[in-house]
Amino acid sequence: AGESLYCAKCGGRDSALPTERTIEPITEGAEQPSASAPPAGNLWLEILTGKRQGERVYLSDHELTIGRGSDRDLVIDDGDRQVSRDHARIYIDASGRVVLDDRSKGGTYLNGNKVSMPEPLQDGDRIGLGSAETKLVFYNNRGS
Repeated sequence: AGESLYCAKCGGRDSALPTERTIEPITEGAEQPSASAPPAGNLWLEILTGKRQGERVYLSDHELTIGRGSDRDLVIDDGDRQVSRDHARIYIDASGRVVLDDRSKGGTYLNGNKVSMPEPLQDGDRIGLGSAETKLVFYNNRGS
């Protein structure tokens, strides 16, 4: 309950932010919505590389942690070590849903640009982990 999260304005830790995490990945064999007609109101990441290629991870209103570590909400372990154990996080701040590098060794990239502070996410944004090569795509089917 005392876990700190990043402040959206300065990138520092902010213990006042919510700490509950919810992730509901779509697993192999589960019914998945069509890529051309996703359910209304959903936000998700599509994994483009590695063992989980093609998988959709639907986002809740809670923070999502990304990395190789087994304690991450979204574990990306392609064996190449470009992805750090604690690599990045996606959360909501005053500007909407944002991505922030979690002091990773290789960096986090948004549309090819290195992330050094919280960066707002838009539909179709491409996220690179450890290099500018896209590993995830953010989709927003909320109409905003």
